[in-house]
Amino acid sequence: MARRRFHRSLPIALLVLGCCGEATSAAMPAPTPSTITERGAHLAQAGPAEPKPVPKEVQGWFDQASAANVRGAYAEALQLQEKVMGWVKGHLGPLHPFRAKALNSLAIYFKNLGRRAEALPPTEEAVRIRRELAKTNPAVRPDLAGSLTNLGLRFSELGRRAEALPPTEEAVSLFRELAQTNPSLRPVLALSLNSLGRAHSELGRRADALFATHEAVNIMRKLANTDAAFRPIFAATLNNLSNSYSELGFSVQALAPAEEAVSIYRQLAKSNDAYLPYLALTLNNLGSRYFAVALPSPALASAQESVAIRRELVKNNPTFRPGLANTLNNLGVILRELRELGRHAEALPLTEEAVSIYRELAITNPAFRPDLARSAQNLAELKIQGGQMEEAVQLRREAVSSEVQYLQGQLPLLPEARRQPLIATFESRWETGFSLAGKTSGGPTLALFTRLNRHGLLQDIERRQALLKRAPGPQQELVETLSATTARLADTSLSEAERQDLQRQREALEQQLYRQLPALKPRLVEPDQVARALPADGVLVEFQRFRPYDPTQPEEQRWGEPRYLALMLTQEGRITTEDLGPADDLDGQIKAALDATRQESPDSQEQWATLANRIFSPLQPHLAGQRQWFLSPDGELNRFPLTALPVLAAGQPWLPQGLQVQVLTSGRDLLPRQGEQRSPGQALVLANPSFVGWEPLPGTEAEGLQVAADLGVALRQGPQASVKALETAPGPKVLHVASHGFFEETAPSGDPLLASGVVLAGADRNSLPGQRSAAASVSRTSTSEDDGYLTAKEAAQLQLDGTELVVLSACDTASGTIETGEGVYGLQRALTAAGARSTLLSLWKVDDEATAYFMKRYYKLLKAGKGRREALVAVQEEFRTDPLVPGWKRIKVWAAWQLTGDGGPVPLDR
Repeated sequence: MARRRFHRSLPIALLVLGCCGEATSAAMPAPTPSTITERGAHLAQAGPAEPKPVPKEVQGWFDQASAANVRGAYAEALQLQEKVMGWVKGHLGPLHPFRAKALNSLAIYFKNLGRRAEALPPTEEAVRIRRELAKTNPAVRPDLAGSLTNLGLRFSELGRRAEALPPTEEAVSLFRELAQTNPSLRPVLALSLNSLGRAHSELGRRADALFATHEAVNIMRKLANTDAAFRPIFAATLNNLSNSYSELGFSVQALAPAEEAVSIYRQLAKSNDAYLPYLALTLNNLGSRYFAVALPSPALASAQESVAIRRELVKNNPTFRPGLANTLNNLGVILRELRELGRHAEALPLTEEAVSIYRELAITNPAFRPDLARSAQNLAELKIQGGQMEEAVQLRREAVSSEVQYLQGQLPLLPEARRQPLIATFESRWETGFSLAGKTSGGPTLALFTRLNRHGLLQDIERRQALLKRAPGPQQELVETLSATTARLADTSLSEAERQDLQRQREALEQQLYRQLPALKPRLVEPDQVARALPADGVLVEFQRFRPYDPTQPEEQRWGEPRYLALMLTQEGRITTEDLGPADDLDGQIKAALDATRQESPDSQEQWATLANRIFSPLQPHLAGQRQWFLSPDGELNRFPLTALPVLAAGQPWLPQGLQVQVLTSGRDLLPRQGEQRSPGQALVLANPSFVGWEPLPGTEAEGLQVAADLGVALRQGPQASVKALETAPGPKVLHVASHGFFEETAPSGDPLLASGVVLAGADRNSLPGQRSAAASVSRTSTSEDDGYLTAKEAAQLQLDGTELVVLSACDTASGTIETGEGVYGLQRALTAAGARSTLLSLWKVDDEATAYFMKRYYKLLKAGKGRREALVAVQEEFRTDPLVPGWKRIKVWAAWQLTGDGGPVPLDR
């Protein structure tokens, strides 16, 4: 219940700082890692003696700093540690073990004072030192693992959560290996697992988070049962376990560990005030757990107690302000829902205070942008409930901006397979702004701003990174290895075990590569930027499939059934909207029209015409006087033959004379592409590949020869029409492929980019995803040759920087899997991400002979200087009114091709 709106307290991530008596983060009074290892094998004494002894006076400063940190005197701890570092820098070599120990502690004291940016460099240096020492001294490996855990936490605290996971995973791996022969390290393994659970959780990998945290709890429960000194750490793991259950929607299971954690910390805090921060944290989470299982009274009591404790803590230490904001937000949510108790009005000042704190924190630390987005969203809902609609609009814009900027900073650092889970952590909040489009004057601008910045976010990042990957530089070796691994991963004959292993290899390579690439600068697109890019008689129409949201309704009734919304923008900056009705109804009609077209039903064109009228007739007041329509579809509207709209709507009063339609992925496409140059390369034409089991396509040879002649290049056919030919072609000006296409409704291994592609040389019809026998999978080796299929996953890796036009003259090449917020996952998306300026793909299966002639006429017009869109419309008109073969008048033939992207001329030699 209401899980979406809560901030959970950050997991209590106790740090493993090595095994030599070092200080802990977060001032957990006991046990520290030093006391853990003192109960074990005294690992600090197991290694060789340090190269140079540390004077007793310096060691005394170090120990005093550690003690000050434990009792919460963070400023005193830092002052003492800086004295230690002054001596270290003047007397110890760059690889001295004590230097690493001192750097680790220095980082912790910086962090505890809220100076998070200053905490990272010493942690990184400690890892570097201990990594070098561990190469020749295995006794240092526990300390290395501890520093790696700390490094992951420092990255996380700075909002660099994509970078936090690899060092944490490495730390767990090291501790797991060491604990097999040294059971005294099981506590620090549990601490590291606790941190791993946090790292997975922050990236949306919730099942992985639960697995890691559950293991940590099992370890610490056994230890705490025999030694009470382990109870604080046990409570920390219980708190994180509760968070993991909650994130997965297991509200009932989340309650018991939260209650147990609070019980432990309450008992500890009775005799030691240093445990009060942890009591406040777990009370905050317990309040959320109670609320999720419809126990409002204990939820309110827990949240109020947490706020009271944290207000007292902040008086003496401002580093507790994030925790206070967290609890204020959650208390506001609880009070907001307690309308029957008359407590709703109390929620507003609490949530406003939370937003104010997060705004200030997010200015210097992007880690707080997700918190700002959530709290601003909650405050917007309170404003709506109070009738303050324009204030709600501004808050929702702030929430979207914070979310997008955070994602733009984090997503580029993640392997592609891990990006969607991070987006999923924000759930559906971004959709809520569309519900205000028709309710307030600022609503249309908010809705368009949200669409321009949120739709296709991943595709935009992939396209921008593709340019950086292919730039000259040291990353090229990694790029080549990654491309080879991707090609093997796309091999449809892989067994499941092989595929999983290759996926792990690919993710590791991506992680390395994306760290080397220059950072992408976060950017927000404003509607007026796009408006200035429109022609005087042009209008942008963004279609959005969304679920209406009304926070004035009871919780279970707030989300409505999906609808379609049209968002329109003119050159003057005028923004208007129109509700197009229930999405399921419109989706069903589109699917029915598609089926009728594929089956050549006599009324198929009439069905499309009816749909066109239903979609565009309500837009007439907004589109009047505009002759150039730039259409960005969403959902099933991606399958509508929009290029054929002027014909389908002929005679309708809303259709302007001489209408020109251009299909875009997003209105962002109208803006200049930064860092991209038009390709100076030759065209590349592949046709009539040699394959096995597929129906021959004799028309593709003639088509390929004609197109190649028009483009002034040699045709690659038979065995030369291969995936390798595409992968090794650097930025062809025009890419034309004539063959079979394929699309499978069920994506293999859950990856939609493996479900669609093009059949090329060497492809076996029996080796499509999902059609290969288990026995054959077992017998295959992972080093086999290319399988002859160019999947969308591979297409995204092609070198299409500045490529003007990609034509896939094959069946179903525009098909794909529709993902909310990202459009269609298929070849069109992949080719755009790879750099193509425009694509011409088929919406359904097409006739071989008709396609060959269609392409012959299309390229003739392109060579004559007509634009891509103009040439397509002309050929469609020719087929529809005066075809070479009478049967080509059917809509299935002439309307199959959808042009997406730049509709202008292609600079070809004439």
